[in-house]
Amino acid sequence: MATASIGTYWAFIGFAASTFVGGEVKEAGKSLPRTLFAANIIIVLLYVSISYVVAHAAMLVGNVSGYSFFSAYAFLSYGGGTLPAGVGKAWMPNIAGFTAAGSGMQWFLPLIPIFAVFWVANDIPPFIITSSRIIFAMSFDRVLPEKLSQVNEKWHSPTLAIVATMFVAFIGNFAESDIFVKYPIPVITQYINSGGGVTATDIWDTLFFLLASFAGMMFVFRRKDIYDKSPYKPGKWVVAGVGLAATVANIYLLYLVTVGWFVPEPWIFTVVLAVVGMAIYFYYRSKGSRVGVDYATIYAEIPPE
Repeated sequence: MATASIGTYWAFIGFAASTFVGGEVKEAGKSLPRTLFAANIIIVLLYVSISYVVAHAAMLVGNVSGYSFFSAYAFLSYGGGTLPAGVGKAWMPNIAGFTAAGSGMQWFLPLIPIFAVFWVANDIPPFIITSSRIIFAMSFDRVLPEKLSQVNEKWHSPTLAIVATMFVAFIGNFAESDIFVKYPIPVITQYINSGGGVTATDIWDTLFFLLASFAGMMFVFRRKDIYDKSPYKPGKWVVAGVGLAATVANIYLLYLVTVGWFVPEPWIFTVVLAVVGMAIYFYYRSKGSRVGVDYATIYAEIPPE
């Protein structure tokens, strides 16, 4: 159940991006909540129906001592044993490939990686927008180089912030592909391959949602003025209750992630990156203070939609 909950968590992780792209949606106060609720219903139905159909098809294959192909494959994939070399873990594209090949539908196999590309494309653009807008905001507040806050006159987007984000994203993609394992870099490889730096992103992501959930629980009391101006007000105790439930759930998820991947490399990578980030932040903040930037007013007003 704990393993399945992590998969569910990742399936709905993109909702966080709505916080950062809301300013780029016309009449976001009206259209964004409606779109999120409608999209959530459609996505749940899509995920559940496809997963059920694929799993059911795999359950029809084999019945040795009460075990189907699906149950044996899942057992070996997640902690119950060792899969043969070259066989990927049990997840939907692999099972779909096995099912198609066993049914004689060889023509379907080339479509699986194509659909996989579309699936990745569904996640990455919002994440790039999310990260680039954070860089833009920090540079606009003079805690990063000011050039990163420049907005392109034609596209009305922070082009340099997007390029900087994409550069870091390319490094992460290379690390995920384990190219640094095939062509190792002394000392660095163990911290940026898929077992080091990439695993650390799971920890960071959980911490991000933990802090976001805690902030959601507290903001209706700390910043009631923002809540009063919101176009959608379900009730401050409802918001606080949802935030509390999400905080407790993310604490539990952080426990699962920490226990499941307790290896030193991700934590060393996290500490080093945090130290470097804080050094950059305090350098530019002290530089801004010297030229008269008033950081006390940064969060004093609600930014215009």
